[in-house]
Amino acid sequence: MKEKVQSLVLILLVLSSLYLTYLLWYARVPYEVATQEEYERVYFEEPRPAGRVIAPEKIVFPGQRTNRVLKEGQPGFQEVWGKILEQLEKGVLKGGIVSENRLPRGSLLLQLHFEPPFPIGSGTTAMPERPYRELAGLEIWERGELLELVLKAVEGGEERGLFLEEGGAQQLQELLEKLSPDSMLPYREFQGEELTALVDFPIQVEEPLWIPLLESVPALEIAVEEPEHERLVKIFFTRYNLVRRIDERDGATIYTDGERGLRIGRERLEYSAPLLEHSFSATDSYPAALNQANRLLCYYSGWPAGLRLVGLDLVSGEGGRNSLCRCQWRFYAGGLPLLYGENGWTVEMAFNDGGLIYLNRHLFQPRKAAEEEIVVAPFSQALKKAFKEYQEQGAEEEGPAYLEAVELAYLVDFADSAYRGQPVWVVRINGREMILDGKSLHLLEGGAR
Repeated sequence: MKEKVQSLVLILLVLSSLYLTYLLWYARVPYEVATQEEYERVYFEEPRPAGRVIAPEKIVFPGQRTNRVLKEGQPGFQEVWGKILEQLEKGVLKGGIVSENRLPRGSLLLQLHFEPPFPIGSGTTAMPERPYRELAGLEIWERGELLELVLKAVEGGEERGLFLEEGGAQQLQELLEKLSPDSMLPYREFQGEELTALVDFPIQVEEPLWIPLLESVPALEIAVEEPEHERLVKIFFTRYNLVRRIDERDGATIYTDGERGLRIGRERLEYSAPLLEHSFSATDSYPAALNQANRLLCYYSGWPAGLRLVGLDLVSGEGGRNSLCRCQWRFYAGGLPLLYGENGWTVEMAFNDGGLIYLNRHLFQPRKAAEEEIVVAPFSQALKKAFKEYQEQGAEEEGPAYLEAVELAYLVDFADSAYRGQPVWVVRINGREMILDGKSLHLLEGGAR
């Protein structure tokens, strides 16, 4: 009898050992998920207010032929957007104060274009009393002494008859009066027929294309952030006392605890936690994804002035559920984007409900614009050069040429032992992006992608 009991105990011990080994190898919950409430986190900064996660892609002040545009990184941009957002969040909009057929003749004061969309309504901080929707744009019209808001939804259609309260309208108008048109960027809307005549090549555009009319841009100095290794290790790893360090020949340093890795180089840092990707799903709520992106960026990277969220995509997985969310941010200097790397993003991130899966962050930051002005070629010449390259690459055989974007930007360049922003024209045709030197219009190495 005693031997049977001993045998049974041994069998149970063996089985429990096998089960625990299985859990150890195949069913481990990532340590940071299991113990996230037990440790005081080290992080860069507190998350932004929910309404500040999305900023307009541009704020347009209409003109006769040339429009004046404010973008991220320009004086006055955050002040104007902040004042409009303040009114949206206060809910001090009133509708139906006067019937449509009795409204004074109106004039368009300004337009806001959102990319990605701006969420409003139930579950958000902007106009929370109204039904949820996502805005592609917003217009403000002067109607005598009234300021009318026109909401333009992503799915199409618009809503009129919403008016700013008198106090908010007056504050916004006083702020706009202080802005100098000379501090804004000149833009024009072009139709496909106009652009076809410019380059003598059939061009199609899905909607009017906004193109800058700048003749010169300020010289831009670029700074490279010095990463604090010890602080970064404590931010990315809960069990930082178990982290191994590996020094690479190119000067980069890798830190890993076996589940996740952090690589800190001279110009960028990369983080990955691959176990999370297949262990959790991602939210299907756009506002929830924005809030999580905001929290993760501020905790792990920080959100300095001039950095704008330019993309957010929910990626579907098996069973129709979202597997992860991808986001991109980009720096702007004087309204022009700062480009570097293969895709031009400043920060690229992937996450799901389990946490941060991937982060790629460049360490460049625009420092200041010098008084020196750099002359750039007209956009028409840049367009002709881009279509010539497009034809020489044989891309025209792919079908009609859809022109998607013509934009001025700064490309990070290293010369004379210093980083600077090189002005470039960026032309995108059928998803093919060409980067041309802003002055000479030479196609830059790696500039066709």
